[in-house]
Amino acid sequence: MMEYLFRAWDKITNKMADVEVINFDTQTVKISFPCENDRHPETWYRKFDEVVLMQYTGSLNKNEVKIFEGDIVKVERAGYDTCEVEWINGGLPLHTLPRCTSRGILSIAYNTCEVIGNIYDNKELLNE
Repeated sequence: MMEYLFRAWDKITNKMADVEVINFDTQTVKISFPCENDRHPETWYRKFDEVVLMQYTGSLNKNEVKIFEGDIVKVERAGYDTCEVEWINGGLPLHTLPRCTSRGILSIAYNTCEVIGNIYDNKELLNE
């Protein structure tokens, strides 16, 4: 059964956050930021237009890391391609970055990719 998880890029703090609650009635999202030193996470409520929601794909990379929409992955195919994960027409193909030749459905079922960043924290990877 598919696990429905989201994360959010917070446009106010420019940080990636975990999504705890999505409230469609009030159009708000409860997000939390992990804290160091065993402190409680910092929690905020944001309006939909203050965050970018990214859904978990339901798959893990070769290192058992959850793959989310907006992740940048390195795909092993006759060398390495760097690609962005995105939902298109209900499927999960790769968005071609300048170096990526791996168009089509992400071969995550075969554990052939590795999450190396995301499109917000690691913009430099988009220009490779």
